[in-house]
Amino acid sequence: MTPPTAPNGPHVVRKSRVSPQQPASCECAVPLSLLDATTAKLGLSSAIWLLERPTISLASADLANHLRTALSTTLDAYPQWCGYLKGILSINDDSLPPETTSFPAHAKRYGRVYVHYGTSTDPGVEYVEATSTTTVDSLYNANSAKRRPIWNRRGDEETLAQFVPPTNVVLALEPNEKDTNGLYKPIMAVQCTKLACGGHVLAAKIAHPLADIAALIRFVRDWASVSRAMLTEVPPPVLSPVFEPLRLDASAAGDINADDADPTIMKDAFGLPLHRYDWWAPPAKPPSPFPPDLPLAGKPLPWAEWDTKAPVDQCTVHFSRKQIDHLWQSAIQESSLTSSNLKISKHDALLAHVWSCVVRARGLQEDQGSVHCDLVLGTRPAFQLDNSFMGSPTMMLNIEMAASHVASERALGPIAHRIRETVSTVNDSQRLAAHLHSIAYEKSPQRIWQAFLGQRHILVTTWARAGIYDIEFGLGSRIRYADGNVLTISVFPTTQVVLFETLFATMGPDPWTMYKLERDAESARNFDTRQVYSRVKPDPTTKARAEPIYQTASYVFTDSNHAYRVCANEEPGYTHSRVASPAVEVLEKRIAALEGGTAAVACVSARVVWMRRLS
Repeated sequence: MTPPTAPNGPHVVRKSRVSPQQPASCECAVPLSLLDATTAKLGLSSAIWLLERPTISLASADLANHLRTALSTTLDAYPQWCGYLKGILSINDDSLPPETTSFPAHAKRYGRVYVHYGTSTDPGVEYVEATSTTTVDSLYNANSAKRRPIWNRRGDEETLAQFVPPTNVVLALEPNEKDTNGLYKPIMAVQCTKLACGGHVLAAKIAHPLADIAALIRFVRDWASVSRAMLTEVPPPVLSPVFEPLRLDASAAGDINADDADPTIMKDAFGLPLHRYDWWAPPAKPPSPFPPDLPLAGKPLPWAEWDTKAPVDQCTVHFSRKQIDHLWQSAIQESSLTSSNLKISKHDALLAHVWSCVVRARGLQEDQGSVHCDLVLGTRPAFQLDNSFMGSPTMMLNIEMAASHVASERALGPIAHRIRETVSTVNDSQRLAAHLHSIAYEKSPQRIWQAFLGQRHILVTTWARAGIYDIEFGLGSRIRYADGNVLTISVFPTTQVVLFETLFATMGPDPWTMYKLERDAESARNFDTRQVYSRVKPDPTTKARAEPIYQTASYVFTDSNHAYRVCANEEPGYTHSRVASPAVEVLEKRIAALEGGTAAVACVSARVVWMRRLS
C-alpha cells in the first residue's frame, strides 16, 4: 500500500552509503538459515521512532554526521548487512555461483538464500538525511492514546510511513542491478528526518531474511550505545551480535544433507498446527526450473475468501494496563473450568479479545466454519538462542476455532486457552527440529505459505518483548512513539494485527470491518467508559448525557386500560419502584454490557434472587 501524500512530507537533503569503518578482512559467502529462507518473499522488517527535541546542544548537521559516524562504527560488527543478498535459482549444481562451492548440500538447493560480503563493491547501508515542516505533536500528541483510543492512521494526512527511507531494498530472489547512479540495491536503509520543532524521526528497514524485528532492534540498540559512547568520549562498547545461520540448521532433525527426506520425521512435521498452502498450486505455476505438472505440496490458497481489491485501513487501538489486567483476569476465570495446567498470559488474553472483536465485526457470529489466527512465533527461546542471534528465525502457527465460538462475547477464556495450547504444542525443540527437516526438503523454502488473509484469517505479529522503547542515543531525546510494519514489499498488503509492548494493537482490516469494529462495545470502549455510558442514550430533550435519578416510588397511569396494559407487561412502563424504575433499568443495562450479556436483572435482596430462580 502506498501511504497518502502529505503536505508536510519530508524533503530529502542527502543520500549516502555507509560502510564499516574497519573493512572486512576477507570476502565471505554465508548461507542463511532454513527459516531465514522462508521469509525471502515477505515484507521488510522495519521500525520507526518519533524522538522529541534533544536536550543536548548539537547542530542539525553535526547530529546527522554524528549518527552517520556511529552507524559506520556499529557496522563493524554487522558487515554482512553491507553486502549482497542473493538466492539460489538453479536446480543444477553445475549452474551454482562459484562463491557457494563450500556450502553444505542442503544450502545449495533451489530457493535457499545467502549473503555475500567483504567485496570491493559492497553496496553498504543507505543513509538518508531529510527535513520536514511537521512537528512531533502533529504526528503523535502526548495525549493521543486518550484522545484517539481508536486511531485510523490511513485517514491522517501526516503518517509515519512517509518518513521511511524511499530506498529500494534488495529482494533475495530478484536481480540486483545497478541504478542510474551505478549503485546496487542495499540490504538495509536508514532515514533521519529533522522536524520543525527540533525533534526527529528515525526509521530503519532491512530485508527480512537478514533480520526479524528482534534482530533489527538489537542493531539499533547497539547503534545507540555507540552514539552514547562517542558523546561521552568513552571507549566504544564491545558489540557481540551472533551471525551463525548454520547453527540453527544444525538443530534440524535427521540428516538434511541426504538426498531424500526421512518419512517418519516428515510425518511428525506435518502433524504440527501449521497451514500448508501451496503457492505454486493452479492457477499459479512452478518457476521455470520445475516441470509445470509438479504435484501439489499442500492446499491451494483459498482466494475466494479474500477480496484483494478491497481498500484497507490501518488503525491503532490503544489499551490501558487496567484494561489488559481486566481481560487477563476474565480469561483466567473463564478458562479455569478446563483441566489443563497451561498458564494464560496477558498477551494471550489481549490477542483473544482482538481476534474475537474482528470475527464479530466480520459478521461471523452464526458461522460454524473455522477461522484462523495466524500467529508469528519466534523460535529463539526453543533453540536456546537469545536476541543477539541475527537472522529471522520465525514461523507462523495456525490457531483454529469455529467462527461462532470466537465471535462469542463469553468465550474469552477458551479462546486464550486455545492460543496458549497451540503455542505450547509448537514451541518445542523436537517438534521444531522436525519442521526444519521438512523445510530442507521442500522444492523451495518459499513454496509453502503458513498464513493467509481474507475473511477467515488474521495475521498477527507480536513485538511484546522486542524492547522497541529501550533505545537511547545519548541525545536526551525521549521516544514519544515507536512503531513498525509501516510498509511492506510483498504480495500481501499490511492486513494484519501487530501487538506492541506498549499495550496497543495495530490492525489493518477493510474499512467496513473497521467501522463495525469501532462500534463493538467490547473493543471501542474501555471498562471505565462503559460503566458510565453503556447502552443508555442521551436525553432527547435536554441532551443530558447522564441518566437522571427519579426520586419517586410510584407512577401514574393515563387511565385504567393503560394501567392494565403496563401491569400485564403488554406495554412498557412502571408501576412501583419495588418492581422496576428508570434508574434500575440503567443499572441492569450497564451490568449486561460490562459482563458481555444480553440483559440483566437487579434484585433488592438475595432472597428475591432465589425466589426468581425458583419461579
